[in-house]
Amino acid sequence: MASRTYCCLVLCLCAISLCSGKGCKNRRCRFYPTPAELKRCVTCNAFQPKTVTLVVRNILREPTFEDSVKLRCTRSKTLFFMMQEAADVDPAFKFSVTYFAHLGYFVNAMNGLASTYNLDKTWWAILDGNNNLTPVGVSSYVPKHGETVTFNFTQGGGHQADQDEGATSA
Repeated sequence: MASRTYCCLVLCLCAISLCSGKGCKNRRCRFYPTPAELKRCVTCNAFQPKTVTLVVRNILREPTFEDSVKLRCTRSKTLFFMMQEAADVDPAFKFSVTYFAHLGYFVNAMNGLASTYNLDKTWWAILDGNNNLTPVGVSSYVPKHGETVTFNFTQGGGHQADQDEGATSA
């Protein structure tokens, strides 16, 4: 068991060194790794494959919708990487996020519907498998095997973020 853990640790460290630009022929990844390169850094064989379902729900604004993507055998660790995987699997699954240094990614829009907290107090709530708000955001939340994570378009509540850094989309 110890040799297997050591092997996985070595593989992860090798992936991290690739992402940091060492041995990378693409100059851009030295400073701004692509989502695929980031996925390599946090994903290694130490993570058991799991099935997770992502649901996007809007019952507030017309046209309302509820869509889902089931990720089978995902090795992604955090919800953010699962969102990227879902966008690869299902072209209808789209999202836009803003990165905040030291905090992580903030979800701005899902499937084309943007939150506008400053105007009408709307935001994308992230609910765990028990329909409770997740204690952390998409950058840190690690769904469990068999869990359904819901992005619920919400109005009101205690959510606020300053939109002072660049937005990215998938």
